[in-house]
Amino acid sequence: MDVTSVADFDLEKYLGDWYEIARYENRFEWKCVGNVMARYLATTQPGRITVENTCRKADGSITVAKGYGKSDGGGGRLKVSFFRPFWASYWVLALDPEYRWSLVGEPKREYMWILARTPELEGEVLAGIMAKAVEQGFDVGKLRMTPQG
Repeated sequence: MDVTSVADFDLEKYLGDWYEIARYENRFEWKCVGNVMARYLATTQPGRITVENTCRKADGSITVAKGYGKSDGGGGRLKVSFFRPFWASYWVLALDPEYRWSLVGEPKREYMWILARTPELEGEVLAGIMAKAVEQGFDVGKLRMTPQG
């Protein structure tokens, strides 16, 4: 089964702050122990955004990674880069109609994030998002919940 992104996606509505609720462990967030957030900001170029990821490390310090994003074929398909010229797939796989939460992954199923506009999601909502991840062939048993606050 192929991974699919949402067809109806509005990049302008997606802009702003997102809290990381859960993620697959990955090499570029290994120092992040909590308070993980992503901020997506408009640029002067259509279809392009700036990305600021922040997190708290074990010593209590905050780290910030700045990158870029761009549309990649329409719908919820984006590419992001923190180390140009390397770009990675960032696909919005499921999205709340009011843009309150987002399920993000990529075609090889190596990375996955659950993001929300608030630091926590109700258990029922989170379970529904996880069910959508399973429908896309992701292993939710690999998810690590992200402490916020």
